[in-house]
This record gives sequence, structure tokens and C-alpha cells, in this order.
Amino acid sequence: MPKAKIVTQGKIWANRTTREVLYSILKYKKIEAGVLRITGTKPVVEGEICISNGIFIIGAKLKNSTDKGYAAIRPLLMQHEGTFQYLEMGDEDIAYLDQGLKLRLTQLINSLPALPNKYEDLIGASTLNKIRAIQIDEVPNEEKLIDKDTFAQLASFEQRSMRLRAAALWGTFAVVSIVVVLLYFFQH
Repeated sequence: MPKAKIVTQGKIWANRTTREVLYSILKYKKIEAGVLRITGTKPVVEGEICISNGIFIIGAKLKNSTDKGYAAIRPLLMQHEGTFQYLEMGDEDIAYLDQGLKLRLTQLINSLPALPNKYEDLIGASTLNKIRAIQIDEVPNEEKLIDKDTFAQLASFEQRSMRLRAAALWGTFAVVSIVVVLLYFFQH
């Protein structure tokens, strides 16, 4: 029986908010059952959010608390500092996290950084019945679910992040190349 496998992890801070973390999870639609673990430092909070097919949150629970569902999701996603891990659960039992929420990640992405206090305020009364009617195997295209401004903001974050990674890679290549040339020069 395979154990949980870390898919992605990192820090939550000013340049990588929980909003960007959720956006990055949208890429993992092939992961049937994933768990996002968040540990926040201000205030101290720790918990897990269960995500189905990289797009639906089906439940959540705070560690050392009885809070679950949206009552657990809100404090976890309101963190400004901390760490996260997204795990592919494989055959691990995650029934303790399944509250049948069927909350789309895109709804949270569109609402962050200011999530409403109540679940019903987040999804709206008319939307509640539509969400409950969605079948988990009907995974919609996330670009259609995220409003255009939010999608543009998240895409710009991805581009900035990619440029920084490319600059770091080329900088490292240049430094290593110079060192190799200098070593060769001094050896001969």
C-alpha cells in the first residue's frame, strides 16, 4: 500500500500567498485525492484541506481543534506566514477529511485574500444547490471558473516566478563557467 507522496511544498509569505498556493494546485487534476497541509505562524494554526481532482475541496480539519469544513478552511487560508505541503494520498484513508463540501478552488481563489465568515456567504444561496449537484468526475476547465482579472493576476505571478528561476539558473551557469575557465587557466 503506497504512502502519501509530497507533490509540492514551500513557504507562505508576502510573495507566495495561499491564493498562489491554491492556483498552483489547479495543475494537479490527475491527483484523485490530495491533502494540502498548512502550518501558519501568525496566528499559530495547523490543519489539512482535502482536495479532489485538483479542483474540489471536499473537507478540512484543524489540528488540535474540533473545527472542520469551512470553519477550518478559512483560518488556514487566511495565513500570511507559514509553510504548506500538497500530498498525493494514494491509497491512504482520508475519510476523516471528507465532509462532502464540493467547494471549488476557483471560488476561494476569486475571494482571497478576504474570505467571508460563513460558507453560505462565499458561495451564495443560489450557487449552493448547483455546487451540490456537481459530480466530482465532471472536472470543469479552471480557466472558465476563475474570473478574468484573477486569472491574469495569477498568470503574472507564474511569469515573475519563472523569470526569477531562469535568472538564477543562468547566473549559476555563468559563475560555474567562470570558475571552470579560471581553474583551467591556472592549471596550464
